[in-house]
Amino acid sequence: MPIYEYECQTCGANFELIQSMSAPNPKQCEKCGQGPVQRLISRSGFVLKGGGFYSNEYPSSSRKAGLQAESKGSSDSKATATGK
Repeated sequence: MPIYEYECQTCGANFELIQSMSAPNPKQCEKCGQGPVQRLISRSGFVLKGGGFYSNEYPSSSRKAGLQAESKGSSDSKATATGK
């Protein structure tokens, strides 16, 4: 279940609730017990896994150097294997 962050309009306190997506917003603050609360939009975390544009198309400068060395090394080994 997702964690939602709320802010009290009366006291300004922030609090989090673990609730299902279909659950209604709380009517009062957990801290002061008064006032309406408003759901805040917060950052969500994500992880890029596997191949794709992030790891293949935009590598760091050190990764670019490593990739170039790998491709250069593999072309050299192919040339010696064929006798050229």
